[in-house]
Amino acid sequence: MDTLWTAVSLVLSAVTVHPNNAMFVHTGSLSLKRGYNAFVWADLPLHTSNLRVILPPTTRAYVVESRVEPYTPTQTEEPADLRFWRRRIDSLEKLVYTYESRLSLLKAQEATLLENKKLSGAEGGTSAPAVEAYVRLLERELPRIREAMYPLSRSIEAAKDSLSRWKTAYESRKQHYAQRRSALYLRLWSPQNEFIPLRVEVQVPNARWGTAYLLRLPNVTEGLLYVQRWAEIQNKTGIDWKNVQLTLSTALPSQAAEAPPFQPWYVDLYSDMRAFTRAPEAAKALGAMEDARNSPEGGAEPDEGAEKENHPLPVESNVLLARTYTLGTHTIPTGENTVRLLLKEDTFSVQPFFLVNGPATPKAYMRAALPLSVMRLSDEGEARIEVEGQPVGRLRWPPRTKEDTVWLDLGPTERLVVSREEVERRQETTLAGGMVRYLFTYRLSVASTYERPVRVVVWDRIPVSRHSDIKVDLTDSGKGTLDAETGRLSWTITLEPGQRWETTFRFTVRAPKGKAILGL
Repeated sequence: MDTLWTAVSLVLSAVTVHPNNAMFVHTGSLSLKRGYNAFVWADLPLHTSNLRVILPPTTRAYVVESRVEPYTPTQTEEPADLRFWRRRIDSLEKLVYTYESRLSLLKAQEATLLENKKLSGAEGGTSAPAVEAYVRLLERELPRIREAMYPLSRSIEAAKDSLSRWKTAYESRKQHYAQRRSALYLRLWSPQNEFIPLRVEVQVPNARWGTAYLLRLPNVTEGLLYVQRWAEIQNKTGIDWKNVQLTLSTALPSQAAEAPPFQPWYVDLYSDMRAFTRAPEAAKALGAMEDARNSPEGGAEPDEGAEKENHPLPVESNVLLARTYTLGTHTIPTGENTVRLLLKEDTFSVQPFFLVNGPATPKAYMRAALPLSVMRLSDEGEARIEVEGQPVGRLRWPPRTKEDTVWLDLGPTERLVVSREEVERRQETTLAGGMVRYLFTYRLSVASTYERPVRVVVWDRIPVSRHSDIKVDLTDSGKGTLDAETGRLSWTITLEPGQRWETTFRFTVRAPKGKAILGL
């Protein structure tokens, strides 16, 4: 005789989402008798791995057998949820029968009162007082009967509608159990009768989450940057997460933790030397190795400089291994949609300014500076940028930098009007020396429409010579600062509301006559 496996019902109570999978925590309870107890959980999620059964540490019971096999309903009791639906259906069917019996009785009373065979016709005369008494009976009883029939009919219709829906849910759940391909079979031993909680952890694929950011700068002149950290969760497991304790983790539990085994490197002599042919490249490499081995310098020890180039690996690291967010109770349906939940919002005090790169584009771009300590604990993700309520673009967060400051580009602005004009470009030939001189003049202007003062950094450039015969001279810097190595001219200005700033700079390029110059 087959073992009777008692069906248990577990509820999905908690979900821990990792970057490429999810850990489901199902909880329930077991009623143990003294001796061996057999249970089956038929609602095991499909495509599961790393299943773990956890009993409370206070119990003396322990798991004797735990396996996952195809579900066989003939060896198990009816699941608890199916029993619940079946009992509800039986109770409602009894209620419908009672209502219909009562309605049938009322209809029979109505039909009896409406019979008029004894009051007229050939069946015999009836006295007038009897007719009057019968009419009074109709006036008194017939409205009462019909008044009771109407709500009873409505109750029967509502009960039948609920009964139809409950039967559909019962058949759907029954078909669901019949189509299950696997179930968890548990056999436990207990030294006494006890009631214990049960916890089953299952790792499920087709679930992931990632970090996204929203950088908001509501007011340029106030200098408050709001960094919102959002979690984008995808649930494609086929199971709705209803009112579960949701936890997000950056750990990778499916990653292999074992170190690779040592593989010996064996060498031997080839038995048939005639069949051995070397490739030309292999023969050259082997010949070079033999020459180096036979040379007097081949056996020399490596010098100290070569040894210093191989730096040792750091012993300590400040890299964060994993981060966990506990978000409380949430409901996330399964499907293709992505659910976004706010994790945290940080507020930073920044000093934004505008950068004008004149040779590149006639626009002003906003920038802000943040220290590296702010970025150190940030997860990687895509960041959307909003300035003064308007979306301006996207970037990868955190930005990569080698300096001690992180520069955040916050997009262009139309409230600074930038103009760059080439005023002069002419060529002069000197009589002495055989040189040609080129003269250039540029005019820059920036106008502000902000209501408060703003700081602007303006960049422009002059050529940088890569040949000793070509000379570049800055004749008028326009009160700018020159970086001789890169040829960059810089101005740092503060524009008042409605103010327009303008400057002009000039430079010359001298080159040998009759030589072609690249870059002009």
